[in-house]
Amino acid sequence: MAKTKQTEDSRIEPLGLSPEQAAAYSGLSIDFLKKARIYGHVDGLVGPPYRRITPRCVLYLRTDLDAYLVALPSYKHIEEEPRASA
Repeated sequence: MAKTKQTEDSRIEPLGLSPEQAAAYSGLSIDFLKKARIYGHVDGLVGPPYRRITPRCVLYLRTDLDAYLVALPSYKHIEEEPRASA
């Protein structure tokens, strides 16, 4: 049985992810991604790189999200985390 074009296309994973898809993929909130795009950072944390394809279309690359998450500091215990200033 020959594969149809539609079956082959359904297996293609997009390189660029919408903000909603990027949030689901990375575990970051949609709100964080939006604020990071608008203000450049949220609570001192810079957001991941994104691409603006058109005025209304923003995409995140999986590779950029992976690199962003790997570059964030990691901790083994809560006491290692920096304390928030009051």
